[in-house]
Amino acid sequence: GLPPQPLRVCAAGGDGTMHRLVQAFVVLRCAYPQLVARADLRVYLVPIGRTNRLAHYVAQHDGWYRRHVLTSHCRGHPTVPHLIVPASGPRAIGPPDAVQPPTQLPQAPLLQCLVDYFRDAEHVLHLRLFEVQCWIALPSQMDGQQEEPPFVTLAFFSTVELIFPGGGLTSDSSGGAALTVNLTMADPHGVSYTQPTTLSGRFSSLAFHNFSTDPDNSASSDRLQLRCCHAASSTRSGRLQDSPLRYIRTATVSAGTVPLAEPTIKGAGRQKSAMSGPPERFSLHVDGEYYGPFAHIKITPCVLPGELEELTLPLRTFFPVE
Repeated sequence: GLPPQPLRVCAAGGDGTMHRLVQAFVVLRCAYPQLVARADLRVYLVPIGRTNRLAHYVAQHDGWYRRHVLTSHCRGHPTVPHLIVPASGPRAIGPPDAVQPPTQLPQAPLLQCLVDYFRDAEHVLHLRLFEVQCWIALPSQMDGQQEEPPFVTLAFFSTVELIFPGGGLTSDSSGGAALTVNLTMADPHGVSYTQPTTLSGRFSSLAFHNFSTDPDNSASSDRLQLRCCHAASSTRSGRLQDSPLRYIRTATVSAGTVPLAEPTIKGAGRQKSAMSGPPERFSLHVDGEYYGPFAHIKITPCVLPGELEELTLPLRTFFPVE
């Protein structure tokens, strides 16, 4: 009969800190679903990290958050822990070997900003969570054989970027890495398509984003943005072909390309030659954290086992952010 007790969690850091918080939140929901349901979870984000994409996204839609939280912490406030403030001012009178008192920093304004944030941020941004299942080897294509479980499953809230062998965005001199991408499409209004879409070829870049500056995509939507760049089929031009922006629900990425039954495009022979030998694996940047290498990944909304509702993280804001 009693209302759930508030459980306040402050994430002081950047996207990497939020990534670790999301991992712990998903594991806790899986291990103790009833315990988490009894608590009124309230997450507060204080951006003091190197990468703060989520904080900048919230600041674009919440001017009060931008003024009292983002600007105070991310713009070089002298009391932020990751900044070193040199000692200044006249030295105290006394013997040369006397211990000098520590420099007094203006902590009261920053502390008041945090108090105002924890007290007055009453609106909730339901940050949609997704997961990427990763396999080290390509799944077996044999009929009747059960699919192997993933090597690791990673929950994320922001971005998944593919990093190709060699430490850059291209794997060899021919330009890009050979990949096969299967997509479940969704238009900007969230309507899913019935037929999946397959992209097969050489990619110089491939990334999935949960939110961006696009007004048609919000952090609480149930779709991702796909941004990719195709390597040119002809090695003479050396140009890259940007693919149009796509909205997707799920995605599967495998190393290697699908062999074509008939050469329908110019350069198909070179594409088939890329299939000789084992396919090159790729690594991932998940919310800025490095994982890999892998040969096969599957990206879906984060759903607990035995449930249908997709997971969201309740992030507190001053004004509605949708």
